[in-house]
Amino acid sequence: KVRHRIIGVTMLMAFILYLDRICMGEIVKSASFNNDLRLTNEEIGRVLGAFFFTYALLQVPAGWASDRFGARPMLTIYIVLWSFFTAWTGFATSFAGLLAARLLCGVAEAGAYPTSMAMVRKWIPVSERATASGMVALGGRIGGTLAPFLTIWLIVTMGNWRTSLWIDGAIGLVIAFVFWRVVRSSPHEHPRVNASEIELIGKS
Repeated sequence: KVRHRIIGVTMLMAFILYLDRICMGEIVKSASFNNDLRLTNEEIGRVLGAFFFTYALLQVPAGWASDRFGARPMLTIYIVLWSFFTAWTGFATSFAGLLAARLLCGVAEAGAYPTSMAMVRKWIPVSERATASGMVALGGRIGGTLAPFLTIWLIVTMGNWRTSLWIDGAIGLVIAFVFWRVVRSSPHEHPRVNASEIELIGKS
């Protein structure tokens, strides 16, 4: 049942995806952020909206890259990149730096769902695909639900907004490593998949 581990790790990916996506919504409300950067409301709005601009724009190209080069390497790269850009956001000292970091986060996260759905198609038999897709989506929704609470807790515990982003980025890099170790782009490439599971995956 290697395919179940694949879905489990992909749920972790979706969790950190949404955590890194939503955390800025809480960070910009914190006193440590506002006392540090002193942005206008208009600048804050642009920072928050920047992610979704590149995220929407790059989904098709990022999905194509995963089809072309394989889900395992590309989604690992995407996780590493958005984790790096999340951590980099914590080093920003100006509106321009924040804006650039969030634009790049959107670029990196754009391929996550197209790639994960391609993995579901390759790894999961047709009869289980709706459940598998729902589980991946659930991982993201859990991340989105917990993101405000975890972000506030980290800011309060660590004393500033920057550290919370560095921690989020570090967790993402750990998940990228786990993803690389567990996942393969197709069942035929995985050393732990036996003939019975390959036959099951191929059934409609």
